[in-house]
Amino acid sequence: MSCSVAFKRIYCRILVVLCLLSVFSCQTSNQYKGSSHSPSFGEVLHQEKYELVERERFYFVRFTSVENMARELDKAAPLEKFHAYTHNNLYWTYEHAQREGFCEVEDYQVRLTITYTLPKVSDDTTDSEVLEIWSDYYAKLLAHEHNHGEYGKIAAGRMVAVLENARDGSCKKLKISVKKEMNKVRKWHKQQHEIYDAETDHGFTEGVFLPLYPSNK
Repeated sequence: MSCSVAFKRIYCRILVVLCLLSVFSCQTSNQYKGSSHSPSFGEVLHQEKYELVERERFYFVRFTSVENMARELDKAAPLEKFHAYTHNNLYWTYEHAQREGFCEVEDYQVRLTITYTLPKVSDDTTDSEVLEIWSDYYAKLLAHEHNHGEYGKIAAGRMVAVLENARDGSCKKLKISVKKEMNKVRKWHKQQHEIYDAETDHGFTEGVFLPLYPSNK
């Protein structure tokens, strides 16, 4: 085997390895870019790092007829004109320490409590047509409220990211920086609920409404 042939073979092998590494690098980069633009990116990345509590509160509604469902639900709802409500309570606390000329977050806790206030049909509502309409309506209503809950989960994930990346030359500056970033997350969280409800008309465009039937009276 001549030196020139051996060199060419080694060179070709090196090129193949470099090409494979280049393809892997591009795939990894594209996967990361796709994930970072996903609305649930923060949740997927940090879900195991914050405490999540989800609970449901119900109020009861009794339906007398298909024609009166919308009016009877409006009357029973605790919030005027809104049949359901999602409240996301975000809480965080942390401790910091000075090390090697930098102040960093030493320990932290992020907790998200989601409370869903939802309607529930009373046991004495037995009309089969009413229950069929209600089943379809309630599934869409619940999906809408769960989407509100998802914004809370994303916000909690972003808070985790803020605390894990907090680093400054002084602890005083770090505290100011963390507070500023947390306020940004809270503002974003509030705006997302408002935008979502505006775009869906509080779920109407997602089918969250009871059809109005003409009265037989």
